[in-house]
Parts: sequence; C-alpha cells; structure tokens
Amino acid sequence: MAEEDREQMTLENFQGGALLEQFNRVLDEVAGNISDINTIEKPREIHLKIIFKPSEDRTFFEATGQVNAKLGGPPAVKATGDIIHDGKGYRAMNRKKKQMDLPFNVTRLKE
Repeated sequence: MAEEDREQMTLENFQGGALLEQFNRVLDEVAGNISDINTIEKPREIHLKIIFKPSEDRTFFEATGQVNAKLGGPPAVKATGDIIHDGKGYRAMNRKKKQMDLPFNVTRLKE
C-alpha cells in the first residue's frame, strides 16, 4: 500500500470517526445521568477500550474500539416487612406506613 493511501490513525479518524461519535454519545449519557436527581451521587466513568490484534508477520493489525460508561443508578429503596405463616407457607408482608399525627390541632385552624 502506498504511503499516500494511508494516514496516521487517531481517535478522530478511527473507523471514519465512529469511535469518537460513540465517545460523544456516551459523554452526553453521562451528563444526563449526572443531572438526573433520581440517581445516586457517585462518580461516573467512561471507558474507552481499543484492542489491537497484530498480524502474524507484524506488518499490520486489526483494531476494535468500544466506549461504554458506568452510570449512577437509582438510590436504594428500603422496605420493612414481616414474615408470617398462613398455613400454606411463609409469606413476606409489607408493613403499612402510618401517617404521623400532626403536632397541632387541625380543628382549631378551621375556626
């Protein structure tokens, strides 16, 4: 292959810019995930992975690139329950939350 038919490989021209497009798309996903108030506050990560497989005679290579992210998921949701035995087996039962009594007299506010 002639020298003029080649160019130095960069992130910008890797597979016609496809890897850079993947990176930019994942970067937008990370930005959206950070701004989502329904996700936990933890660092996000972007992973850029390029694998180079050399030819047997080491005169060329095949490269595969991939971009992915570790995003912040929703926060953990806690529940409290009871275990009961109803004659058929054991069951997990949700505890119903009781509304707290208000610290003032509501009827007095209506007057």
